[in-house]
Amino acid sequence: MIDIQAYYDIDFFKKAALPFLEMREAENNLALGILLDKQSSSLQPVHMSIIRKDGSIIAVLLQTHPKQVIVSALPDLEEEDLFIAGKRIAQIYRSVPGLIGEKRTAEALAGRIASLTGRKPRVVMEQRLHLLSRVEPSSAPVNGTLVQLTAEHRALVSQWVYDFCTEAEETATMFEADEKADEMIRKKSLFGWKAEGEIVSMANRARPTATNVMVNYVYTPPVHRKKGYATQCVTALTESLLAEGYKTTSLFTDLSNPTSNKIYKEIGYKPIEDGVKVQFLEIPKKPAK
Repeated sequence: MIDIQAYYDIDFFKKAALPFLEMREAENNLALGILLDKQSSSLQPVHMSIIRKDGSIIAVLLQTHPKQVIVSALPDLEEEDLFIAGKRIAQIYRSVPGLIGEKRTAEALAGRIASLTGRKPRVVMEQRLHLLSRVEPSSAPVNGTLVQLTAEHRALVSQWVYDFCTEAEETATMFEADEKADEMIRKKSLFGWKAEGEIVSMANRARPTATNVMVNYVYTPPVHRKKGYATQCVTALTESLLAEGYKTTSLFTDLSNPTSNKIYKEIGYKPIEDGVKVQFLEIPKKPAK
């Protein structure tokens, strides 16, 4: 029997969900990192629920973003389980805006939810999750140094965050980009690559768990591209994170961007899972005759 339980208290939700999420730290980093973030103790998610089969957890749903629900599920769930789980989600959560998660799982759930709610699922991004445990040695010359970005870099970071979101086709206002820049600078998680006296690239450390930490917001403005700055920035940050004691680092790439996938492979990142972002579109009603 498959059932779903909604949670309204984040502490109760954490107690139930964390042991499940921690079994696969890298794959579940998005939800796990959010729940473990001590600086988000006042976080009040939009939605929290757990799907169980015969009493055992098979999936965790968490929404903190207005347009997507994070789906963290057991790998290789049976089609019938996904079919029923999709129905349970549609029953308890009738206004699901979108899903983000492992490709097969998210697409199966989205298809079922859409069929029950009269909407159309649309994949807006295909991603690939990469994992690294050791940086590959490189003979390329290092041109620059890794520096922590601070309040003095705020204007630059705000613009770069906005440009990053625009290129990734993620809707963000300049105000939202400025808020994100403030958050990363406040957490002291954002680093830049400094070459020839200026910041030419950036990368952020995010969502640390017991043994894994994510690298995101990797961005180099067009004027500084094709000079190896992003590679050197991510390499240096990755080496620093491993030196801190993390066993692995991970990152997502957009599958439509072959350049970034090639760069990360050269550093030592290896693909472990494909994911998707799915949004639901309303189907226009036909006018009455």
